[in-house]
Amino acid sequence: MRQRDRRPVGSTPPAHGPPGSHPPASDAKMRRRTPTMGRFLLALALAVCVAPAASTAAPDDPALRAYHAANGFLSRGLNELAVREYRAFLEQHAGHDAAPVARYGLGVALHRLGRIDEAADALSPLVGVDFEFAADADLLLGQCRFAQGRYAEASARFESMLARAPDHASAPAAAALLVEARHRADDDAGAVAAARAFLERYAGDARADRVRFFEALSLVRRDRHAEAASVLGALLDEAPDSDLAGRAALLRAQCLQRTGAVAEAARLFARVADSRDGALTPDALYGLATAREAAGDADAAEAFERFLRVAPDHARAADAGVRLARLLIEAGRVDRARAVLREAAPRPGADATAVGYWLAKCDLREDRPADAARRLADLAEPTPDHALAPLILYDLAVARSRAGDDAGAGEALDRFLERFAGHDLAPAALALRASTASRLGEHARAARLCRRFLAGSPDGASAEPVRFLLAESLLLAGDDAAEEAYADYLARHADAPGAALARLRLGTIRYWRGDYDAAEPLLADAGRSARRDDRFTPALLMLGEIAYARGDWAGAEDLMTRYLSRADGGAPSRDAALLKIGLARVRRGDHAGAVEALTRLVDEFARSPLVALARFERGQSLVALGRPGDAEPDFVAVLESSDDEQLTAPAHNHLGAIAAAAGDHESAVAHFRAAAASTDGALAADAMARLGRSLAALGRHEESAEVFARLAREHPDAAPAREADARRALALARAGRDDEALALLSRLDDAAYARLPAPLAAALRYELAWILRDHGDTDAALGAYHALLAGAPDDSLRAHALVESADLLIDGGSFADAADALREAVGLIDARAEAAFRAGALYRLGLALYRMGEHADAAAALTEALGAGALDSTLVPAARLMAGESLFQQGRFGLAADHFAAVIEAGGDDERVSTALLRLGECRSQQRRWSDAERAFTDFLSRFSESPVWFQARFGEGWARENLSRHEDAIAAYRDVTERHDGPTAARAQFQIGECLFALGRHEEAAAELLKVDVLYAYPEWSAAALYEAGRCFEALNQPAQARDQYRRVVAEHADTAWAAQARARLEALSNPDLPGR
Repeated sequence: MRQRDRRPVGSTPPAHGPPGSHPPASDAKMRRRTPTMGRFLLALALAVCVAPAASTAAPDDPALRAYHAANGFLSRGLNELAVREYRAFLEQHAGHDAAPVARYGLGVALHRLGRIDEAADALSPLVGVDFEFAADADLLLGQCRFAQGRYAEASARFESMLARAPDHASAPAAAALLVEARHRADDDAGAVAAARAFLERYAGDARADRVRFFEALSLVRRDRHAEAASVLGALLDEAPDSDLAGRAALLRAQCLQRTGAVAEAARLFARVADSRDGALTPDALYGLATAREAAGDADAAEAFERFLRVAPDHARAADAGVRLARLLIEAGRVDRARAVLREAAPRPGADATAVGYWLAKCDLREDRPADAARRLADLAEPTPDHALAPLILYDLAVARSRAGDDAGAGEALDRFLERFAGHDLAPAALALRASTASRLGEHARAARLCRRFLAGSPDGASAEPVRFLLAESLLLAGDDAAEEAYADYLARHADAPGAALARLRLGTIRYWRGDYDAAEPLLADAGRSARRDDRFTPALLMLGEIAYARGDWAGAEDLMTRYLSRADGGAPSRDAALLKIGLARVRRGDHAGAVEALTRLVDEFARSPLVALARFERGQSLVALGRPGDAEPDFVAVLESSDDEQLTAPAHNHLGAIAAAAGDHESAVAHFRAAAASTDGALAADAMARLGRSLAALGRHEESAEVFARLAREHPDAAPAREADARRALALARAGRDDEALALLSRLDDAAYARLPAPLAAALRYELAWILRDHGDTDAALGAYHALLAGAPDDSLRAHALVESADLLIDGGSFADAADALREAVGLIDARAEAAFRAGALYRLGLALYRMGEHADAAAALTEALGAGALDSTLVPAARLMAGESLFQQGRFGLAADHFAAVIEAGGDDERVSTALLRLGECRSQQRRWSDAERAFTDFLSRFSESPVWFQARFGEGWARENLSRHEDAIAAYRDVTERHDGPTAARAQFQIGECLFALGRHEEAAAELLKVDVLYAYPEWSAAALYEAGRCFEALNQPAQARDQYRRVVAEHADTAWAAQARARLEALSNPDLPGR
């Protein structure tokens, strides 16, 4: 018998197979090679090789010699020779099956030679022909048509190729060329569609940049600039180093400019202009300049200057000069503007009228209106149809007006209004005409012109000054409509520069009429405007009082502050003004400002009866600013100096809150009790709520519960009472009065919890869960935990709720849910601050995972729990046992053995130790540490001989001895198992007895023992092995007939086992005794 592989306890016996053999040498004869061409790779630059199509002719068919020769020449790059042979073949065999491939090869060779027209002629007959390289031929013909400028025909071929072979290696190249061909054929919609199809299918292809570029060109041609900009942006993002990057960036900038995204366009133009591609620089600089001009960028002028330096002969240089001059004029650089205009004048395409107009604007900027007027007058008549004609005439009027010629200005404006009544400047012309009339003393005419302006442009840019001019003109004309005009002006332009004067005028008019109520707000505004006029000082204090009474806190503060800034030290009511300033600031939420004003009152007016109120209000503001320590002396001073309950009760409440925040709940309780006695119901209710919380903080839960009960009775409608029952329930629960707490908590539904502050709701649900656990209502307790967790409590409470709910889930067998909860809990627990808690959570997680059979994760969790050194010592043995078992199930026997050994060493519970001892023996067996394994199994049997699993240890003892070659001792252990146990282990033990006897050379005894396995036990896996091994025993005994009988039984009764295949091999060997080997 051959040397057997040693197998661990519980393994399946190995299959036996025949010895290997070498395959016979190949008898295939060598065939004559036929020249061929490999598959082509066709990109934008063509490199083509073709393979011949299958032919019905035999390889030695003379008709194919020219064809094969051509193929060979083509594959070697001998294109002229290939052309000659292909043409010779096609002239003689145009109808041959190989003719399509020959035409394709001819086209390839001609294309390589740069003879595009001939290549196209060769390939054209293949259109519509279905053959092996039909797709390749379409692609190559498409390339030829493209090169010939016949883009529509090229598109058709690329489309055909893609339809024929969408997965062809060159499909991306064809798809890319299709985009460009459609674009060049003016099929922009088709180009865009093809580009998007390409990018969807071949997103990472190297041609994506060119595809996007032509997609963008097509989109631009269809005025879809925003889409084009997006496409070009993708090109630049994905292929920043593309050869097309510069052109793409320039085109994208132009698209962005057309969509109004001038700032982004400018940045892109600048990048292109600063790139190394000098050919793009002029257009980029011009685009940069115009984009900055459109954006109102101060650098626009410099951009135009740079453009003119770089490209002085550019077609747009004259236009750029005029644009630059306009910017320079606006920037006040008139001398430079004149120089630029003089340089622009002689350039090709220069607009002399535009140059003259902007020179006139230079005159106006240099305060030379008379020169500007003369220049513009010279331009006005010869160019009536010029685009600048309206501007020329309008600026002529402006120039004359500035030169003091209002009559001339009026004449120019009348001409403008007659010729350009619909122009954008018509409203401004009307406004200017009204001003000239007013200055000429024509007030009624000025009023009419103002009304005409407002009828056409009620919301125009000049509407405000025109309305004011209307009111002024009516007033100067003695027209009673002036009051209505001023009122209308103020209604529309309350914040305009002329509003203060208009209010003064209107207030004055109404004062004259005796309408003081109507005059008061107008005079108040006038007083605010007259900041340097002391005549308004007495009105400020009264106006401040009115504003405060109306709740206009900002107005009151402003007026009182202005009053204090103007009133001398002896002016009355300065302490009242300071108090009102402080109170106004409190109402506006400006507590820092309030503290400043009230401190000034306390310091400057120590004897004022307003000091107690000032200190109280200052204390409240300091609390609002988060400075309770600074506020405390103010509240104490109020208690010492005032008997007014309206001050003392809230002062007690504030002092209680300060003490509670500092953790001094004893003092807080005293102050809250005093405040709770207030006759102010809202204040009393707030104090009671605070009192209850402070008592709870002191652990005086019985008193806390009583205070909240009183709050609910005495102030049921107060805001703090909404939480009274909830806080009372919490206090009762913490006082151990679970039934009363549960009765209150049972009244709370989800809506009620939602109305409570989140921390309170979480605390209530936590206490409810514990009460329900104590009552044995697991499902309800879980529901409470889940509701608590759904409310997003703080991490600490969430972790405890997760661990506690996991305990219930584990008890109920919901291990997966428990594991999910515990994983989250472990992530929330601080490993340093709560090491023991975290170790306990990890232990529970390991337990849940262990029960789920997730041994890798279970072992990790339990190992971490043990490694922290903080796990409850009573849990350590169980943790080690589960960790060891999980590691054992993973085949990590060394680590598992360490845990089992630790359990054994710790002693204690017999069941736990016996389990560990048995597993330790199995680990040592798996490690092939046979002596250690035997010791473990022997120790188990000596200590736990009555264990129901004694037979496993006894078998393990035998297995260790067998592997130590102590076969007799092993047989003794195996026989003990077969005699005292009946099961698969007994069947295995019977099998191993036979194996041991075989190893001892006692083949006849071995055969008998092995046959007992099949006779005595109904375990097919061991019966098959035993019958096979028995057959081998009979072979060793030179009893081939018996051996064959055993092998046939294996084949017949256990055909689906590995033993059957080995049995067939032995049967064949026994029937052919001359075959070598066994």
